[in-house]
Amino acid sequence: MNSTSCFVEAILPKRCVPVQSTEVGITTEIYETISDIASSEWDHVVSRQNNLFLTHAYLSALEESHRNILRFRYLLFFFQNKVVGAACFQLFEVIAKEALKNEPEPDLQIPSSFYKRMVGGLRKKIRDISFRQISKLRLRVLVCGNALLTGEHGVFFSPQITSFQAGFLLSHAISRIEAEEKAAGRAINLTLIKDFPQNKAAEARKLLDFGYKEINFQPNMLMTLPEEWKSFDHYLLALSSKYRIRTKKVLSKGSKLEKKEFDLHDIRENLPEIYNFYLEVANSMDFNMLSAQPGYFVELKRQLEDRFVVNGYFLEGKLVGFICAFAANNHLEVHFTGYDHTINKEFAIYSNMLYDMVGLGLYRGVATLSFGRTALEIKSTVGAVGADMPAFIKYNNPCVHRFLIPLINQFNNTGWIPRHPFKHPAMEQ
Repeated sequence: MNSTSCFVEAILPKRCVPVQSTEVGITTEIYETISDIASSEWDHVVSRQNNLFLTHAYLSALEESHRNILRFRYLLFFFQNKVVGAACFQLFEVIAKEALKNEPEPDLQIPSSFYKRMVGGLRKKIRDISFRQISKLRLRVLVCGNALLTGEHGVFFSPQITSFQAGFLLSHAISRIEAEEKAAGRAINLTLIKDFPQNKAAEARKLLDFGYKEINFQPNMLMTLPEEWKSFDHYLLALSSKYRIRTKKVLSKGSKLEKKEFDLHDIRENLPEIYNFYLEVANSMDFNMLSAQPGYFVELKRQLEDRFVVNGYFLEGKLVGFICAFAANNHLEVHFTGYDHTINKEFAIYSNMLYDMVGLGLYRGVATLSFGRTALEIKSTVGAVGADMPAFIKYNNPCVHRFLIPLINQFNNTGWIPRHPFKHPAMEQ
């Protein structure tokens, strides 16, 4: 195959959409539920990715807990009867006034001249108009990837497929899904393909050739755990004197907290409190495209067992916070968290959770740790470094182009100060 091959798409019945070339045929099979694909077959296909979030078990947990708000599509791409690619999609409706929790904060700096004050006032008016207009929208969204996670969890192709061919196959398969949804009276307003690490960003930008536009959310906070760190004490020794003192002070504040790793029974027993804490955090975000459902926590533990960790934090027998994470393939992925904000300052609950995740990563012997896209500055004090992960968007609604994209960009341009807690800058990679 070569990147200049001429492809012609033939529209066949649902679930089997072949894309043909004059030289070679690519067949795409589309499924509506992961249960239609044998777990052994799917996991064999995605095994080369070493990605927990593409496994049959994780996708089953996601489906089972979100049937009321999400629909799914799974694609397998075949070349000469061998799978050369796969993709995962979620379809759902976004009510803009619920997704946009808070209006962007205005710039607090006082302009130095009348002209700058006038321009600043005009920008504020435009921003306010954008916020009011976009808040009225209801959008049907198609996401390639995972709307609940940061990272590249949506698509992969074998090395024999070039980046141009991958973009072509993916965009044409998406067009087929869009056509089916439109025919069913559920026209898709916005398609999002997310999130690509920097080492794949150049290849992913081939999507620009197929009508997509690049968009950047806030960076993912990543941390590397050197092999020589065998315990949390090694981590403490790597900190500069200033941050070692700060860390010990935080740990001292949290000394009265009782931590417990939850099993499936514990999660079910504490689920109302866990979910309430989670919602407090989700509802405090400026922009939240999708909220997890309560059963998600239960299904993850049931399906993934010790690969999904939930820690509960108690004070005098009362649950005051939780944090959960995935541990697999030499990587720890911090997922959701929530805590009692009224006592957080006194007991440093959130900071203690972050340090516990570093400790868990060291205990599990992982090489990398991902903290996600929120609370960037405080995560950088622990040792995480921001990594941009571009996504790609296509929209059929003019209001998305006119209002939503600039508004999301404004949210994501929120300033934060990266901290440098280690003695040696080389550790911050």
